[in-house]
Amino acid sequence: MSLRNQINIRVLSIVLIVLIAGGAIAIWKAKSSVEDEVSSSFQLVKSMLDFQLKRENILISPESEASWLTHLASLKETRHVKIVIYDNDAPEMTATAAHIEEEESTPPHWFVYAVSRDFPVLEHRIHFPKNSRKSILIATDPNDEINEAWSEFLTLFWSIIAILTVLFMTINTLFNSMLNAVIDILNRLKAISSGEYGSPLAKHHIQEFDLISQEINELTRALEQSKQTNKKLTNHSLNIQENERKSMAHELHDEMGQSLTAIKAISVATKQRQSGATVACETIISICDHLSNIVRSRMLTLHPLCLAELGLKDTLKNLVQEWEQTHLCTQVELKFDGEPDQIDHQAAIHIYRITQECLTNIAKHANASHVSIHLTLTDTNEVSLLIKDNGSGILQDDKSKGFGLLGIKERAESQGGKLNIISNLGAGMLIDVFLPLSGVKS
Repeated sequence: MSLRNQINIRVLSIVLIVLIAGGAIAIWKAKSSVEDEVSSSFQLVKSMLDFQLKRENILISPESEASWLTHLASLKETRHVKIVIYDNDAPEMTATAAHIEEEESTPPHWFVYAVSRDFPVLEHRIHFPKNSRKSILIATDPNDEINEAWSEFLTLFWSIIAILTVLFMTINTLFNSMLNAVIDILNRLKAISSGEYGSPLAKHHIQEFDLISQEINELTRALEQSKQTNKKLTNHSLNIQENERKSMAHELHDEMGQSLTAIKAISVATKQRQSGATVACETIISICDHLSNIVRSRMLTLHPLCLAELGLKDTLKNLVQEWEQTHLCTQVELKFDGEPDQIDHQAAIHIYRITQECLTNIAKHANASHVSIHLTLTDTNEVSLLIKDNGSGILQDDKSKGFGLLGIKERAESQGGKLNIISNLGAGMLIDVFLPLSGVKS
C-alpha cells in the first residue's frame, strides 16, 4: 500500500473516532440536560402543589375548592410537566399541560431512546366538601426538552463535521505537498542512477525537504563534474596513446630504420673493400649502443621493468639521475625513511609513475632550481610521497585544470589514497600523496 493511502486511511480513522466520541459525549450531555430540566420542573410543581395543599384548608372551607383550583391553573406555564385532574362524576379535565411547539425536525426514535429515562409520576387524592373527590396526576413531559437537545446535538454534530472536514483537508493538503516532494526526490534519484543529471530539484517550501534537495543538487553537480572530468581524462588518455604511437613510429623510422640501414651499408662496403674493418666495427658498435639506449628509453616509458630487477629505491635514483642529466639547472634531493623495497609491486608502480609525472610537470611549467622528493613508510601501513619545488607555482583555482595533476589524483584515489596540493603563484608547489599499502614484500 502506498504512503498516500496509508496516511489517508489513518487520518480518516482518527476523524471517525473523534466523530463517534464527540457524538457519544453530545448524547450523554443531552441526556443529562433533559434529566436535569425535567426533574427540576417536576420538583418545582410538586413543591408548589404540596405548599398549596397545606395552605388551603380545603377540608373545612367550601370556598377553598374554587380558590385552590385558581391557584392550580396558574401552573399552566410550567414546562416539562403535565397536570391532570380526575373527578368521579365528570370527564377528565386537564388543568395544565406542557406547551409543545411544532418543530421543523422531529428527533429520531434512537435519539429519544438514548436521552430518555423513566421519570416519576405523582398522584394526589383530595376530598372537597360535599363529598367531592378529585385526583391530581402530575407527570413529566420531556418532549420539548428532547427537541431542544436534538437541535443542540445537530448543531454540535455539524460543527464537528465542519471542523474535521477542514482539518482533514488541511492535513491532506500538507501531506500531499510532502508526498509530492518525496516523489520529486525519488524521480530525481532514479534519473541520477540512470546517468541523467538534468536540471536541479526545485524548492518545495518545506525546510527539511529543501535541505535534502540541496544536498541532492550538490551531489548531482559533483557527479556531473566528475563525469566531465572522466570524459576529459579519457580523451586525454586516447590522445596520449596516439601521440605515443606516433612517437614510436617516428623513432622506429628515424632512429632504428636509419641505424639499421647504416649498419647494412657499412657491412656491404666493408665486404666489398675488405678494408677499414676496425672503423666499421666501431661505427656499428656506436650505432648499436644508440639503438639500445632508444629501446631502453621506450621500455621505461611503456613499463618500468627495472622495478622488479632493482627495486623501487634504485629505480627512483636512476630516474632522478637521468632527469638531472637533461635538466642541469635543477637540483633534485631524494630522501627515504624506511625501506622502499618492501612496498608491494602495485603500489611501487604508482609511486614511480607519480614521481615521473611530477618531474615532467616541473620541467615543463615550474622553472624550479631545487626539487625535494621524500618517500616515507609510516607505522600505519601507509606510504607518503612528498614532492616540493621552489618554482613558479600555480593559482588555487588552477589545481584541477591540469591533466597531469588530474592523473596523479586518479592514481592516488584508485588505490584508496588521497592527494593534497599546496601552491601559490610564485611560491612553488608541494604535492603530498598518501597511499595505503595492501601488503609488503617479505
